[in-house]
Amino acid sequence: MTQFIAVENRQLEESLIAQEEQNSTALFVNFLGTLMIIGFALLLMRAMNRVHTQKLQMQERTQDLSDSDWIQSATETTTRALLDQTGLEDLTQAAVNTISDLLEAEVAAGYLLDANSIGIGGRKDDPTGQASDREDGIHWEFSAGFALQADFDRARVIKPGVGRLGQAALDGTVVHLGHNKSTQLVITSAVVITVAKAETIIPVVFEGQTLAILEFVSSSKPSERQIMLSEKLVGTLGLIFNSFYETRRTEMVLEKSQALTIDLKSHQADLEVAKSEAELANEAKSEFLATVSHEIRTPMNGILGIAQMLRRTEMSEDQMVKLESIITSSKSMTNLLNDILDFSKIEKGMIELDPVDFCPANAFGDLESTFAALAGEKKSRF
Repeated sequence: MTQFIAVENRQLEESLIAQEEQNSTALFVNFLGTLMIIGFALLLMRAMNRVHTQKLQMQERTQDLSDSDWIQSATETTTRALLDQTGLEDLTQAAVNTISDLLEAEVAAGYLLDANSIGIGGRKDDPTGQASDREDGIHWEFSAGFALQADFDRARVIKPGVGRLGQAALDGTVVHLGHNKSTQLVITSAVVITVAKAETIIPVVFEGQTLAILEFVSSSKPSERQIMLSEKLVGTLGLIFNSFYETRRTEMVLEKSQALTIDLKSHQADLEVAKSEAELANEAKSEFLATVSHEIRTPMNGILGIAQMLRRTEMSEDQMVKLESIITSSKSMTNLLNDILDFSKIEKGMIELDPVDFCPANAFGDLESTFAALAGEKKSRF
């Protein structure tokens, strides 16, 4: 009996041990299965994350390509619209209208560099350069608007460094102002929109000079691609506006040249009139000299004729000397009148040279007899 009980206990013990081994094996198998499931789940999650990441990257690339294409298309659209214009004012209005549509702006305004300021500055490269800019006297005047209110101050002048527009012009960089709450933005002196949340200021810069200032106000914040477009348009607008300013400069030079030509022609006409008057005056003078010489020669011939008649009469030696002096002086006077007529002939180009022989001693003797009396009164002698 005792042996039978021992056998049964041993069999029960072995059965329990076998059962425990089976349970351990099952637990191990279950554990391995769980590990495999967890590993598979992790691999699946990693794969799904990788696919999701790739999908996001693909979307970002697609968005970048889409933004790039949109910016390129918007730039080309703006360029075509601006190049179709014929003047600076029309150019500014076209820029305001076209870019307002692209930036979805409700209100916009454009300011042009004053014509007298062309070529003298607009932006300084030194960090403190506001004072020198203001001394230049340059400024930007209102030129174009989009959906502006009736009371908008169109006479407003923008000066370098004054206000956000003037500061943007001085810095030459695009300014983006955003508002998180509903507030009113003001362009110059007029409220331009009831609820405004964003403002974009685009300075049109070429080679350091701000040629124009464009301001856009909207009720929503600009998108990233709209901000990128604003930045890109600075260079494009600068080239286009500069070409129109070069045309304006050429027109100004031509206007000055035409004014100088008119002045020159006026001066030439005045010179022609003065020349004609001088010629008439000179001709009148020649006629006057000829008339006077003829008028004086008639009495001188009479004096000379009477003196020669007196020479035939009986006179003392002293009287004869004085008579000869009268005759010599009369002849000298006649020769002088002839010389006056010669001057008139010279001016008219009618002089005729008549070479004759003469005796210097006789010439000096005649000179002495003529002036001897005057020399004696002054107690002088030859």
